[in-house]
Amino acid sequence: MKLNRENMEWAANEFACELLMPHDELIAYVEKIAEMRDGKRVVDIENVAEHFQVSPQMVRVRGTMFGLWEDF
Repeated sequence: MKLNRENMEWAANEFACELLMPHDELIAYVEKIAEMRDGKRVVDIENVAEHFQVSPQMVRVRGTMFGLWEDF
């Protein structure tokens, strides 16, 4: 893989996401707070963001990457 600016920025973002919201911890927390409504899992994004001290947008992107919810 060629290390250009775009690849380096992507790698830096991935590192930051994993550092701030580790995969296993994110999954565990979402499973802990999720509620079922009309057969669908509902997650309070603001709650998750506050728990991990990140932006709601970062939670949305990371959760979508892991298939925790549909894309917004």
